Amino acid sequence: MALAFAAVMSVSGSAMAINQACGYDVVLKNGLRKIPAGKFACGLAEQSGDLWRDDCVFACKWGVMAAPGAAVSANLILRQATTLGHFDCDMISYQFTDSDICMDSFGPNYGIDTKWQKAILASFIAMEDGENGVMKSVLRYYSPLSFALTGTFTPSGGC
Repeated sequence: MALAFAAVMSVSGSAMAINQACGYDVVLKNGLRKIPAGKFACGLAEQSGDLWRDDCVFACKWGVMAAPGAAVSANLILRQATTLGHFDCDMISYQFTDSDICMDSFGPNYGIDTKWQKAILASFIAMEDGENGVMKSVLRYYSPLSFALTGTFTPSGGC
C-alpha cells in the first residue's frame, strides 16, 4: 500500500505541452562544439489516449538553410502525456510548462543533423523548462546504437 501511495505522489502536477505559439532556435552539441541546426515549430495535431491517460500529439517541422537557396526541412511527430489537473491539450499548448517530450514511435520521423542534412531519427527525448521554455534533448540519428547528440531548443520570435 505504501509503495502504491508513493507512486501516486510522484506524479507531476504540471501541465505538459509544447508551446505551439513559438518557434524554436535549435543548437546541436557534438562533444564541445555547438552547431546551429535551424528552426523548429510544432502544432497540436490531436488529443488521443486510453482509459488511463491521454496524449497530446504534435506535428512538428524542423528546417535549416543549408546554403543560400537550399532549404532543408524535416517532419516529426512528438507525443506528450497529460497530467493530473491538466487534461486539455488545446488549453495547455499555448504556455511554457515543465514537461517531458518523446518522439512518436510509429512511422518514420526526421530531423536535421550536424551536417545540415535531413536524417532519420532513431530516438528523441526532451525536457521543457516551464520558466523559460527551453527544451533540452538527446537525439540519435539512423540507429538506436548511434552516437547520441544533445540539442537545445530555445524559444524565438517574441515568446
